[in-house]
Amino acid sequence: MISIDSNMIIRSQSYSLYLASISSTICLILVYFWATGGSSVENYLGGLTLKSPNLCTWHAALMITGMCFCLIQAAVSFRLFRIDHYLAKLLHFFWHSCAIILSISGIVCMFKFKRDNVHLSNISSLHSWLGLCTLILYGQNYVLGFLYFLSPIFKRQVDMKRNYLRFHKYFGYMTLVSAVVTMQAGIVQKNKTGGCSYRIYKVDNDPASHYHDIPNGCKLSMGIGILMTLALCLFFYGTVELVPGDRYNESSKRSPASSHKTQVHVQVISSKV
Repeated sequence: MISIDSNMIIRSQSYSLYLASISSTICLILVYFWATGGSSVENYLGGLTLKSPNLCTWHAALMITGMCFCLIQAAVSFRLFRIDHYLAKLLHFFWHSCAIILSISGIVCMFKFKRDNVHLSNISSLHSWLGLCTLILYGQNYVLGFLYFLSPIFKRQVDMKRNYLRFHKYFGYMTLVSAVVTMQAGIVQKNKTGGCSYRIYKVDNDPASHYHDIPNGCKLSMGIGILMTLALCLFFYGTVELVPGDRYNESSKRSPASSHKTQVHVQVISSKV
């Protein structure tokens, strides 16, 4: 839906986008180990089965896969691969469609889990409220992005598409940030209820000495949260351009007088509709 001129991405930014993609993939792998670990003592999630107690596990696995892995793959693939513009749109749309399907499935699992456990309330935590806002934000951007950039409705409305593109990009960035914040809030909530702490009998002046007292499942979940933050930071560096006042051109040499006057501005990479 958004076409980025790959020539405007410097080498370090390309590496950053590759690392963002790798980080989100590692998150996906770690989520699998966190979900399938069967030891409740170590605060793993208990396994991926369709029995009611493990539907909460499916919620975590599906949401992180959809809103972290798929979202970053959608954005990164659109910026790195030099392929046909329309094919890039389809690839972008495919990853976002996967994210939407997985996210909705994850929410269904959580609602069913709470329905089977009648003492649990719905939409009663910061995590759930943030998640609701994120899905609304994501859903409207997904639908409008499809209508403007893939459907024939606005095919000839070039000016309308160009004007909407800036909003599409902005809401896309905000969706990713909101998704990462929401998932981290969910991890914090899970770790708090799961007991990710240790007993102390005096002032804890040396927390590093108690590292091995933290359950392994908690260490894994916190590692997932850190990796999601890293992937987000790498993604933002890869999609922000340091544009010199006089754009560098290999075919021409600038005079020393103009070189020291160059000012660097930070702006979101411009794109074609």
